[in-house]
Amino acid sequence: MIQRLKHHLMAKSRAKKIREFISLTGDGKDSTILDVGAANKEYSPYDNPLEKIYAYSAKITALSIYPLDEFSKRYPEIRAVNYMGGSSLLMTMNFLLFSQMQWLNMLVGLRSS
Repeated sequence: MIQRLKHHLMAKSRAKKIREFISLTGDGKDSTILDVGAANKEYSPYDNPLEKIYAYSAKITALSIYPLDEFSKRYPEIRAVNYMGGSSLLMTMNFLLFSQMQWLNMLVGLRSS
């Protein structure tokens, strides 16, 4: 019972955060998004929430320090990047940044297509 309530509250919170994110970014068709911390394996229906609902999923790049083989099979239209650290990646890219762990706190820029 407590576990079910916990999952319900998590789902509600994530849905609200995604709605806020989308309201800040506009319709998204002219933006690219970097999702930092994408999950390779989904252990619950609450993992990778942006990839599941974002209307322009081909505009998402998923970034993880872990391989994203299963992620790529599940979301073939999304570019998956395995990144082991350093600063050069973010220095050379200009993305609207979306982090599943830090959500809106990591909003850094917008890139037109």
